[in-house]
Amino acid sequence: MKVTGWTAWDNKKYKDVPNKYFKRAFDAVVKEIKEKGYKFSGTEHQEAPNGMPIIDDRYAFRCSCRMWGEIMSESYNLKESEDDTYSYVLWAWWPMIIGQDGDKPIFEEQKFPEEIVNE
Repeated sequence: MKVTGWTAWDNKKYKDVPNKYFKRAFDAVVKEIKEKGYKFSGTEHQEAPNGMPIIDDRYAFRCSCRMWGEIMSESYNLKESEDDTYSYVLWAWWPMIIGQDGDKPIFEEQKFPEEIVNE
């Protein structure tokens, strides 16, 4: 399986990835993110016009913000140990915080796919 495009979460043309293919699709999304350097939150996965991966030109890879955070954690090796079950939080709902400016957080820059499939 591989990522063949990116579209909006609410694009109804694509059926959700069947459960029996979910792990393979997950791995394909991680591979694509690693290769292209995409970085965006689970919220953007669900709300951006180009936040949802299309798998094999036929399936939508829709997931929760938490699961998207797990994808980002896996893609960028964010787990501090094998027992780390919270690294997904770094990208689940917002971009990863990389510093502070007074009371304001400084977020990691996001990178999205440029092409959008709107069919």
